[in-house]
Amino acid sequence: MFVGRKRELALLDKFYKRNNFELFLLYGRRRVGKTELLTQFIKNKNALFFVAEETTSLLNLKKLSSIYSEYIDVPSVLFQTWEEFFISIVKLAQKERIILIIDEFPYLSEHDSSFLSKFQYIVDHMLRDENIMIVLCGSSISFMERTLSEKSPIFGRVTGQLFLKPFKYYDAMKMVPNLEASDRLRAYFILGGIPEYLRYFNQSKSLNALIITYLLDSSESLFNTPNNLLKQELRNPSVYNAILESTSSGSTKPNEIMTKIGVAPAVGQKYLQTLMDLHLLEKLSPVANQNRRKSIYRVSDHLFEFIYRFAYKYRSQIEAGNGGLIYNKYVEPRLQTYFGTKFEVVCLEYIEVLNSKGLLPDFYLEIGKWWGGNKVSKTETEIDILCVNDESGLYGECKFRNEALGMAVLDDLQNKSLLIPKKHMHYFLFSKSGFTDDLIAYSKTANNISLVDLDMLLALDA
Repeated sequence: MFVGRKRELALLDKFYKRNNFELFLLYGRRRVGKTELLTQFIKNKNALFFVAEETTSLLNLKKLSSIYSEYIDVPSVLFQTWEEFFISIVKLAQKERIILIIDEFPYLSEHDSSFLSKFQYIVDHMLRDENIMIVLCGSSISFMERTLSEKSPIFGRVTGQLFLKPFKYYDAMKMVPNLEASDRLRAYFILGGIPEYLRYFNQSKSLNALIITYLLDSSESLFNTPNNLLKQELRNPSVYNAILESTSSGSTKPNEIMTKIGVAPAVGQKYLQTLMDLHLLEKLSPVANQNRRKSIYRVSDHLFEFIYRFAYKYRSQIEAGNGGLIYNKYVEPRLQTYFGTKFEVVCLEYIEVLNSKGLLPDFYLEIGKWWGGNKVSKTETEIDILCVNDESGLYGECKFRNEALGMAVLDDLQNKSLLIPKKHMHYFLFSKSGFTDDLIAYSKTANNISLVDLDMLLALDA
């Protein structure tokens, strides 16, 4: 099932329609949907799709020869060099624009360190003026980003690039149509926007049963995904495991994280950076605040955070087959709090879509969260959503509670907003369980208050 990715398809089509030589890099996490995107892109187009394997250059050429033979319907074509292959591609491009996709591109360099240099020569001397679009696709983020760096042999030859991100909530929910509407949102809270993860939950079962079956069973792929991915990307994942577990459990400040895992802060910084490079960890700073000391870290992958927070902590009992008991006693009682933090993420994604469509009271240049000291109450204060430009501010509060949100929450948000005052101030309240009658009535008399309930969030289609 292919959903979403309208912007990404439009971007690929833009490069395709130029009718020049294009060298495009597409990369992203494993299972994020790169191959599905490319398969959709080349529909009804003249294209060769080659998936490289973890083998020698000669055997990859042999596989490519077989794909080429089938494409031109001529048996027994066998290329001995990459130059031979690209000479044939150039001949095909004389008749019609052609797309060549090389998926798992990093594998071609694993057994041939000179491959990129050879490819540079081919681009410069054989392809630069041809009617060909080449898409190099890879899951090794570090390799693909090195390919874009100044030290890469093909630096300056790449004409376009796209880092494919996981789905936002409104597209992720489309991957689990068999769940009840509100559980589709909870599935996103737990699994995030990786399509392959979401497929596991597309069943007519209770969310509790799905969590126990796929996340609290040590034989299941989703349970083992975080460990396996770190082993694939990193030589010694032990410190990275510790950082992710610490951050998932609530440690967010750098010194706090390093103290908890027993690593010197100066040494720990490189580990934090590596996890950010892998897009597993993100560094957040308060909107409208340039003080770097206020920055915190957060696990950016929902599945990773859930597994480290609720599963790996009880690994020995889960391996003993007690996943159901662990869920009932230690996971389920804490889910509401966990869902509350993820509800803030969803509300922020909703605001970002409305901002890009020009549907907010103003167009905002900075969108995020705010935290800082309150000189009046002398306490640390948080604003779930803050959007600002030079003259306007939007202030948001998000409540994933089982009771209706009332006037007290609006009063508190308005008081907090005075810490970051703007000429024009607008308030958005998000509630899982709706709003009290008095708040609804009051919002109708004010032109700067918006109430967003669960149905409105679920109905968003970007």
